[in-house]
Amino acid sequence: MADTGKQKRPVTGNRGEPSLDAAVTLPGTLMLIDGQGVLITGESGCGKSDLAFALMDRGHQLVADDAVEVGVVDGRVTGRCPDQLRGLLELRGLGVVQALPRDETPSLPEVAIRLVLELVWPGAEHWPAWPRLEGDWDSVKLAGTHVPRLRLPAAPGRPLPLLVETAVRQQRAELPHV
Repeated sequence: MADTGKQKRPVTGNRGEPSLDAAVTLPGTLMLIDGQGVLITGESGCGKSDLAFALMDRGHQLVADDAVEVGVVDGRVTGRCPDQLRGLLELRGLGVVQALPRDETPSLPEVAIRLVLELVWPGAEHWPAWPRLEGDWDSVKLAGTHVPRLRLPAAPGRPLPLLVETAVRQQRAELPHV
């Protein structure tokens, strides 16, 4: 996720509402988890969409899969789904599916991104050295603004949905109420 160095600013739509017309599109999946916008990133095939699918089964809401339009609205980094991908989820082995939660609520139009969660395959040689007593936290610049990032090791058998929910709760407890 390279920062382009350009500060994205909100663009006023034709009815005066803020829009993301000047947004950049990033690869990833955006979810609303316990009221927090979480941008899931990682290399192709690392399990972003599968994780989103499992999180949806746990009651969380999909905003965007595969591509996320990111910009700044009212001083907050926000993300939304490109129109042509709204409500769709790509699942390896099944293809592109209509992804509605159990209550069949359509995907959200836009959410503030409060956390970037990068899925990482640490490999057997790096797994023993992975931080155990604290997460691998730093920040990443999105649209000119620093957003907290957690690099989370993805490995077979790890309870990723539960780990993500725990990370979101942990991060929310540390953030000032906005």
